[in-house]
Parts: sequence; structure tokens; C-alpha cells
Amino acid sequence: MDARRAPCSRPSNPLLPMAFSFVLRLASTVSLVVVLITPPVLGQEECYAEFITYTSDGLKVAGVMMKPPGDGPFPAVIWNHGSRVTHERDQTVRAGGRCTRVVEEQRWVYLIPERRGYGASEGESYSSYVRRLNLGGIDAAVADANRLWQEADDVVNGMEFLKTLPFVDPRRVALVGVSHGGMVSLFAAAKAPGAFAAVVDQAGGIGAGRYHVEVGIREMVRAGSRVGTPILIQHGRDDLVVPVRVSIALRDGMARAGKDVTLRIYPGSHYIFDRQPVGEWGRDLLEFLHDKFGR
Repeated sequence: MDARRAPCSRPSNPLLPMAFSFVLRLASTVSLVVVLITPPVLGQEECYAEFITYTSDGLKVAGVMMKPPGDGPFPAVIWNHGSRVTHERDQTVRAGGRCTRVVEEQRWVYLIPERRGYGASEGESYSSYVRRLNLGGIDAAVADANRLWQEADDVVNGMEFLKTLPFVDPRRVALVGVSHGGMVSLFAAAKAPGAFAAVVDQAGGIGAGRYHVEVGIREMVRAGSRVGTPILIQHGRDDLVVPVRVSIALRDGMARAGKDVTLRIYPGSHYIFDRQPVGEWGRDLLEFLHDKFGR
């Protein structure tokens, strides 16, 4: 593994950060080659979002990382975005901006990868994938789930990347994901059982249509039965994008398998999680992560 570092200095014209969302096959093999572009250095006094890349399944995955001031080692969160259909090449968070409030207040490292086909990452976009296959009915739902199993490799390799950094505590890496990202987080935890300290699935699923609900439940329950990590599921009661019954079925399936799973349902739609942690769900999220990180 080849990791390179360069000194980090305050950008001369820091960009304002974009609104930050607070937001497998099991036998598959993943290879990892890491390239880190201007990473944070130990002992830094200020916190900025840094552009990083690493390799996953032969593809360059780009993203940003935020590190609080100090030497660490710090807990780390990998935050997994949703689908952004037709806007996949937009960036979730721009490099160069100040770290988000949750990073500075909680003193957690945040890795925000743009999975294959998103942002500056290599690979076919999700929209192009859907158009190329041109499927309908249950075949389309299965293809969507298969795509997310592939994207889960990018998250597992992101975890391997974090574990090469001296300021990250490799025993305290958690996953948080919303919508597609929630499903990907669960799949990643299934691909690497025991590798993560916690998983938070926020309204995870692949859609509201009959077959997408059916396949989504099946695949998530299958993944959940393989996870050896405590899981918090959060969902909006009035979600029309991914019905709340998907998360209820996931909770029930994981409970039957004897897994450590908690479901919390809140007033609101699919999009209540697309911002900084606030209100009841934000408090539940922070409390859950603090508990699993051991404060």
C-alpha cells in the first residue's frame, strides 16, 4: 500500500462548505491502493475539508475528509450520501471549506466518499447504469440492489483507507448513510462483519414501488443477518420515497436473527435527515454513536 502525505495549510480563499447532510456479495474481494491529497497534519489548529482519493475495485474514489484539531486518535464516521439521480456529478461537500459543526464539536473524523459514478469518482453513474440496463418491474429492482452491493465495496475500502491514518482509531469507525446510502452502509457492514463500531441507517432503501419495496426488504434483511455490529435505524413516518415499512421489516428480520438493532420513527418525510443533526433524531444519532464509541 502506498500512502503519500503533503503538508496541510489554510486555503487562501476557503470556500464556504455546501450544506452538509448528516446524513456483495460476501465472497467478493477488494483491493486497496491509497492516494491522499493534501491531508490534515497532526497538531493542526484549524479544521478544513480536505480532498482525498483512494482505489476501490480498480476505480479511483474521490471525496473529502474532515479532521478536528489535535493528534487523536479520533473516532471516525463514514457518511454515505443518497442517489442524487441526474445530479450524480455534483459534490456532496466541497474541499477547502471549514469543517462542519458536528466534526468540530464531537471531535470525530468525517470521511465523505463519493462512491463510484458520483462527484469526481471514476465509474458509471447510477443514472447511466439504469438507462443502459433499461429494465422494468422486479428486474429493475434487483439491478438497483446489485448496484448498491457494488458501491458497498467503496465504503469498505474507505474504512481500510481510514485505518492507515495515525489520527484515526481503527476500533471506532462507524457508518452513517441516508436513503441509498443507508442501504449501502448496511451492505458494507455485511461485507466486513465486525469491522465497524456502529451503523446508522437513515431511511435506507431503493424506492417506493412494489418490487423495489419487496427487493429492498429482502436484500436488507439478508445483509442485516450477516452484520455483527449494533445498528440504529431511523425513518420518517411520512416518507413517500422509501416507505417506513421497509425499516420496520428490517428491524423485525434482524431481531429474529438475534442482532443488536434499534428502530426510531420520527414525524416527517424522507428528507428530514438531509441536514445537520437536529431535534430528536439528531440527539438519538449522537447518543448512539457516543455510546458505541465509548464516549
